[in-house]
Amino acid sequence: MRRKATYKFILFFKLCFLLNIYCVQAQTAYIPNSFTDTMLCVNAQFSVPIAVTGSFNMSNFFTVEMSNSAGSFSSPDTVGYYYGVGSGTAYCLLPGSIGAGTGYLFRIRALSPAYTSAPFSKTIRVSNFPTVNAGANGPLCEGDTVHMTASTPNASPSFNWTGPNSFSSSQQNPNIYNATTAAKGTYKVYVTSYMCTSFDTVQVVVTPAPKIDSVTNTSPVCEYDELNINVWVNLPNIPPPSWTYPSSVVKQAGGIWFEHTKPSDGGMYFVKVTIGNCWDTGHTYVTVKPLPDTPKATSNSPICVGETLQLSGSTTTQGVTYRWEGPNSFAANGATANKNNIAKTDEGDYLLYAKKNGCESRPGSTKLDVGIPLVALAITGDTTLCPGDRLLLSAKTSNPAGIEWKKDNDTSVISILRTLSISPVKATDAGTYSVTQEEVGCKSPPTYITVKIPDIRTPQPENNGPLCIGETLNLSIKPTPDGTYAWTGPGGFASNAQNPALADVTEATEGTYIIKTQLEYCSITDSTSVVIKPMPEIKSISSNSPVCTATMLELYTESTLPNSSFEWTGPNNFKSDKQNPTAPFDGSMAGTYQVRTTTDKCISAPAMTEVEMREGPGGSVARSNSPINEGATLELYANNDKDSVSFSWKGPDGFTSDERNPVIPIATYRNSGEYELTSSYNGCTTTTTTIVSVKDILGITLDLYPNPNKGKFTISGITQTDETLTMNIYNHQGMIVHKSFIQPDRSKFDTVVDLGNTASGVYILQLISGIEKRTVRFTVIQQ
Repeated sequence: MRRKATYKFILFFKLCFLLNIYCVQAQTAYIPNSFTDTMLCVNAQFSVPIAVTGSFNMSNFFTVEMSNSAGSFSSPDTVGYYYGVGSGTAYCLLPGSIGAGTGYLFRIRALSPAYTSAPFSKTIRVSNFPTVNAGANGPLCEGDTVHMTASTPNASPSFNWTGPNSFSSSQQNPNIYNATTAAKGTYKVYVTSYMCTSFDTVQVVVTPAPKIDSVTNTSPVCEYDELNINVWVNLPNIPPPSWTYPSSVVKQAGGIWFEHTKPSDGGMYFVKVTIGNCWDTGHTYVTVKPLPDTPKATSNSPICVGETLQLSGSTTTQGVTYRWEGPNSFAANGATANKNNIAKTDEGDYLLYAKKNGCESRPGSTKLDVGIPLVALAITGDTTLCPGDRLLLSAKTSNPAGIEWKKDNDTSVISILRTLSISPVKATDAGTYSVTQEEVGCKSPPTYITVKIPDIRTPQPENNGPLCIGETLNLSIKPTPDGTYAWTGPGGFASNAQNPALADVTEATEGTYIIKTQLEYCSITDSTSVVIKPMPEIKSISSNSPVCTATMLELYTESTLPNSSFEWTGPNNFKSDKQNPTAPFDGSMAGTYQVRTTTDKCISAPAMTEVEMREGPGGSVARSNSPINEGATLELYANNDKDSVSFSWKGPDGFTSDERNPVIPIATYRNSGEYELTSSYNGCTTTTTTIVSVKDILGITLDLYPNPNKGKFTISGITQTDETLTMNIYNHQGMIVHKSFIQPDRSKFDTVVDLGNTASGVYILQLISGIEKRTVRFTVIQQ
């Protein structure tokens, strides 16, 4: 390419010389073939030589442009610059936005004069810096193998490792066998792909390894003996080892010490010594011989002085031997042992041991109490009692211990106190009582005493009150067999009957009745209160007589006592339980009405009142021509067949009338609602009602008359509200010729309008409110 360019230049120069033409040599710039740096890394710096022919202006500078990976310069990237007019070197930086590829081209562009070279003939490879991931196993112990790994997704990689202790390797995944602590540290691996190099590091940890030399223990031992277990390790100052032993306990300690062993402590003990992730294990077997079961020791204690002590023992463990210890240097072998002629000094605990396989059990124990024989006790106390009294029996002794009271040869102990007390007594407490005393196994003979208590019963009197005056009082008690009775009460009442009765009671019967029951030398007095309830009376009775027909009868009464109930009867099977009843009244209801009052089940004497009848207007019927529309005439009607009846009406919007059949000429929605008709005759009145519906027509209704007129006319109508209306009158040209205001009353208006000498013609009248508008056309004719 370069030779062809030079040859063309020489031909051009010769042509200019032959034709005697002044020719200026053309400027060119290009990348010489000496440029060989065609493998580049993303974001890498590099330089590009630029060769120049001819001269460029002083303001010129050169740029190095790079195509896309397909060799196209349609949108080139500028990667370097060179400021100068002649040959030189452009210093370049490959942007990070450039993607990896193999088809990139370079070219040179000059600024002054403008010039763009042909693409450099060599293609450019762009590569990413390789991605490196370095790894190693571990942590490791001395003697382990270090496995290092390096990986990259980039093509054609090469590897170079460096590390502690002058380590180097070009393998991708090198190993260090039988590693020592000198191998620990930071290792670095360099990865190169297409001239681009990256690196990563990894830490290798190598820990010294412990070694257990021996594990010892002090077994075999008996249960509850002391036990020591120790471990010996090759390294000093190691962390506490971890022990696992038969009870599934894990313990961190240098050794293990049991102050008191138990059988479950026997078995294999495992120990683990750990430094970092390096460890060694050892074990030792411990034997703990169980003690025989604690024997059960029994004796015939308590016994008295001079008697023989009998000892016996047993255990659930087979094949044992026995040994006894006791007070006064007592010693014996075997499961049973005796000691004759016991003295007070032989009191105390006797211990029994069981032995097997050289291990002696914990002792079983039995206590010997030695007592002195006692004499019978004397008893004092009152033996003749009545129910409700206090039984108090005392045993004469200065020592309160060991006392037992019993009754009627029963084996049950009823008291262990020196004094037996029962309060209050019952007839069932009568009988023979005995007392004994025992002290340390020596018991006195029993002493007996007999207590007498008659079976008299508490009367617990009752009566059938409260009573009403005139009823019969019945008194009753709970009887005592073979007993006698004496009653006393208000008004000198007395009776020896068990359950007396008193007829026709009065207020004087009320009060307390006392009953005395007698049996032998015992008597019991009790009482019951009799209540006589007050009798109610009718305090007043009245009615609204004389009563008009077709109205309501009203009855009134009052009792002398509060909270009373009432019972009314009267003509035509009238009945009521109300105090002041009412009922519709007609001719059959006149006559005598009777009432009784009841308070707390006591019924008063009857009271009566007479009810007279007065003829009334009878029932009237009210009706209307409803429903109607607004503006129509509302007509009301009163129907009654009786002569001389007068009527009065009341209704919505303040309507009243004394006419029988009144009308409302122009009805509005205000006239809707309930109308009440009152009929009057012979001083009696009745009322009835009817419902009127006036349909509400929206908007203004308007009536103008006469039409045609001479300028004076009347307008009337209905509105929805009482809002002021604006009246405008327009001529045929649309000009207002009259304006005034109308104030409706109860939604109605009726107004005379006088326009004076208004010219003949056609006019439009318009009424306006806030929500409504209505127009009407009228004609004025002047003669």
